[in-house]
Amino acid sequence: MIILRCFDWASVMFNKKWVAKRLTVNLAAQEAKKLEKYCAVTGRPMTDVLRQLIRDKL
Repeated sequence: MIILRCFDWASVMFNKKWVAKRLTVNLAAQEAKKLEKYCAVTGRPMTDVLRQLIRDKL
């Protein structure tokens, strides 16, 4: 299980609005390992990788 916290820090700091959505993603063990390995190789946090994947698909 992976829990993502997506914050819009600009909104938080400048407009004093809390913009966040927490998602829980259930992955098979093999999928989680692939994601962890990808993040380790690229040096990118899981949150960034998953956020980009979601953006690319929507």
